[in-house]
Amino acid sequence: MGGSYYSYVQKNYVSTFLKADLTSRKSFTFTNNVFYQKNPPVNFQNFERSYTTLRKRENRLFNDETVRRLPDFSTNHPLTREWQIRKKSWKRFARYLHEHASCQTILEVGCGNGWMTKGLAALNKEVCAIDVHEKELLQAARLFNSDAISFVYGDVFTVPLDDKRFDLIILASSVQYFEDLQRLLQRLTALARPNGEIHILDSPLYRASELSSAKIRSESYFALQEQPEMTLHYFHHSYEELQNYKWKFLYRPNIFTSIIKALFPKINSSPFPWIRINVNGPAL
Repeated sequence: MGGSYYSYVQKNYVSTFLKADLTSRKSFTFTNNVFYQKNPPVNFQNFERSYTTLRKRENRLFNDETVRRLPDFSTNHPLTREWQIRKKSWKRFARYLHEHASCQTILEVGCGNGWMTKGLAALNKEVCAIDVHEKELLQAARLFNSDAISFVYGDVFTVPLDDKRFDLIILASSVQYFEDLQRLLQRLTALARPNGEIHILDSPLYRASELSSAKIRSESYFALQEQPEMTLHYFHHSYEELQNYKWKFLYRPNIFTSIIKALFPKINSSPFPWIRINVNGPAL
């Protein structure tokens, strides 16, 4: 996929029915280009406070100009390498969507500042982008408002969306913020259309034997960031938790990825897998 990461961009956004549907529902209020779920569970508000503080400490709350350019990123920033990897991951995913044109209606769970949402809409997709981090969600809705995008502030487990609505559901760098992966996948499976797909991108998954050491590393990191309470909101999931689903790797890092990164540090190979789950498919 040469050239710009928008090599497959189409100039005209889709005509959306989803946004009109949400507008007509009394279970949402609409303000600042965001659909707010009425009476959402309050438990995620504790996460939102801790997460916002952590993002500030990590210098991950970007100004509007930076967000507009993402995944293109400054070359003089501690996060440059990370965004080079995410840009490469996005290119792979954009190519996949171009090749699977029938995937028209997308649910993005954990959209953050909306940089990927923008890219999905530019690929002529209808997108429902949901998050519980209001600060970044408002930024996304301000920068990337479009008839093709419905930004939703709400809890994915209780937000009133119709079952069997989405062709494809994305969890990009967000699965680690859900405690119960089985419960999450059951909910997303219900929201997906028959033969729909769930994609997990840019997210850490482990073998069961690796979970203990991964948790220790996370605890040390959050302590270093003076945010130990984030251990209550950050979770570690294993591939074994996917055993009841038909899934496969579309990108799989391996031991050679680590060796190559050590020998050639400028090579931007993602350490995270790309997993596709086929909804309604039998377990392998």
